[in-house]
Amino acid sequence: MAATSKSLKDYFKPLDLHDPVYMLFSYHGVHSGTQAFITHLDRAPVKEKILTFMFPFALNLSFVLILLWRGFSSTSHFDVWSLWLQDNTPAKTGTRELSLPWYFATLLFDVAIFVSLPYHISNFIKGELWMRIQCGFKPVEIIFRKPTGILRAQIDSLPEEEFQKAWFGCMMQACDADFLRSNVGYNTRFGFWVLDYAASPDAYRLVQDGAVDIERFDIAVWQKTDEQWTSWEISREAEKYSDPDIQRRTTQIVVDRLRAMGKEELLKKWAEMVRNLQTKEEPTSEEKLKQQKAMEKVFADEGVNFVEFWQMAMDEAVTDGK
Repeated sequence: MAATSKSLKDYFKPLDLHDPVYMLFSYHGVHSGTQAFITHLDRAPVKEKILTFMFPFALNLSFVLILLWRGFSSTSHFDVWSLWLQDNTPAKTGTRELSLPWYFATLLFDVAIFVSLPYHISNFIKGELWMRIQCGFKPVEIIFRKPTGILRAQIDSLPEEEFQKAWFGCMMQACDADFLRSNVGYNTRFGFWVLDYAASPDAYRLVQDGAVDIERFDIAVWQKTDEQWTSWEISREAEKYSDPDIQRRTTQIVVDRLRAMGKEELLKKWAEMVRNLQTKEEPTSEEKLKQQKAMEKVFADEGVNFVEFWQMAMDEAVTDGK
């Protein structure tokens, strides 16, 4: 069997310039300041989606109330602190010397909340709340995620090979079907992949106009490389990997490669973990995800990226089966 040495780029196929999806990602890529998206379809019950939405809604509503409270009670800081501490407060002593520390303490508190909370409130209103106002709650929802934040900045500074491994590993875990089935809404954020709500209304319009099949958005990675948007439609490709014969050949390829690498101990640990999972009648998605992470750690301890290793074996199994 010939070894497979696919790089991350090899999994992506270029999109046609006239593809409506190409225009969708070109527009929102610029406006969101990103060159990559992950999409999937959220098929959770509408009631569950509403309950999940209520948490950030209530949290941001509490932020608004805090700002209003501090804004309207700016002349009664001392009374508020005295009620809370009930001892040696400026309101109780009435001395200016003791009032100054409390004055600056409340001033710092107010500065902190008036600087930080409006940012979070604004993001929620312009993001999820505005999307819900436009689209409501649907039985099948199109979810977009984009890479951003401190974790993304950290891997950007890694050498190319390490960057590819970190990017690929986090991306594949964020695309895990069991993880996505067991989480709803903002709970699907993973690592540096966070939700982006701006593209959803436009995606729904494309689907409603019949320009795009909604299933095309189910577990797919969209990435811009060399001025060209590309796609890796993982969910669609997974269908060809679900064949039991492909699974059997993939397992055999993994076993053969581990033996060729002299990783007999790793092979034994992996086989034991697989047996433990198979002994359970119907493992839950949480159990599968936990086992997946455990496998990744065991392989990582031996210097092997399990996700990439398994994917390459599956590619070879499909190729050999043709």
